Amino acid sequence: MSELLFEQLKSIGVEEKTAYQVSSSLEPEYNATKKDILVMQEAILQSQATFGERLLNLNKECDKRFRQLKEEGDERYRQLKEEGDERYRQLKEEGDERFRQLKEEGDKRFSILKVEGDKRYYEVQKKTDEQYHELRHEIAETRSDLRHEIQSSINRLFITTFGGVAVTILLVVAVNWYFHNIAH
Repeated sequence: MSELLFEQLKSIGVEEKTAYQVSSSLEPEYNATKKDILVMQEAILQSQATFGERLLNLNKECDKRFRQLKEEGDERYRQLKEEGDERYRQLKEEGDERFRQLKEEGDKRFSILKVEGDKRYYEVQKKTDEQYHELRHEIAETRSDLRHEIQSSINRLFITTFGGVAVTILLVVAVNWYFHNIAH
């Protein structure tokens, strides 16, 4: 029995009994039978089932991470909005107090100060909007990076599984051909 093959089959999710049968069937002294083909097929199916389970776990983990990032982003937005609102309230209170003081000086002075207060308000609002858009952009980039990473992981797992299946099939065919030619 090939210990290396046995360990590799176990590592990709094949049951120990099936892995033992597959690795034993590839011994040079062993004559392959139809049952060995069925054992190989069972090993392939177990490997595919394990791959599907790993993929499902990876998707759950990615969904969890995305929700976590979204919650962090939402919380950051709420904080920025609260800070902006607080700053706006502070500026408005300052503006109102200044307005009351300047109202006594006349309508002309009042008009000038009103324009300045509105200008400051729009600057604060613009800054809050810019921060909000930056935060949304960061969330979108993170989501894109996560999707790319998931796709890359899926592609690597598929290539590995497909390569393993191809090598297994080639080994079964080679062993059967070898023993078939020795028997004749």
